[in-house]
Amino acid sequence: MRTSLYSILCIGVRLAALLLVVNTVLFVPTGYVTAGRGDWTANQIGAFVGIWCLVLLFALWLWVYPGVLARLAAGKASQQIFESPISPEELQQIAFSIVGLWVLLAGLIGAADLVLRDVLVEHLLGETSWGVAGPARSRLIGDLITDVLRMLLGVTLVTRAQGLIGILRSFRERGLPQAVQETDDAKENA
Repeated sequence: MRTSLYSILCIGVRLAALLLVVNTVLFVPTGYVTAGRGDWTANQIGAFVGIWCLVLLFALWLWVYPGVLARLAAGKASQQIFESPISPEELQQIAFSIVGLWVLLAGLIGAADLVLRDVLVEHLLGETSWGVAGPARSRLIGDLITDVLRMLLGVTLVTRAQGLIGILRSFRERGLPQAVQETDDAKENA
């Protein structure tokens, strides 16, 4: 595969956008549980939703226009071409699997932290944090749900990266004439 630093950086920017979306969406259970218990005012809920939407729009902008940051980072080196034995699909699969592993490990570490903290509190104070009422319990439940979702999403990204690449490819090729699609396939297979 012939590629450039610019292409590799575009993949990196898109990975960052994907990671930003994953982390933003995974914060929703904690916010929902906290807001549902009445711990936040209407203004705080509005600010939470507004910031959440802005972050998702920024991630969408990064996904659609990764070249802006890639050109800034690469400068004149972005035009240099080099050969690589790895195909673009394999490179994307590796990248998505790395993000999935990152998210999976973050969920495991978060869940382990919650469990260990509960065990230590029970051992030292004789009470469990699960028995705590009010905002502390809501936050604990929201954090646990977030960690479980993080682990599930991480496993899905690691094991289903190739399927995700197929979905992205079908979106990219949607609306193209059949001759263009066949030409692109022939170039990739050569």
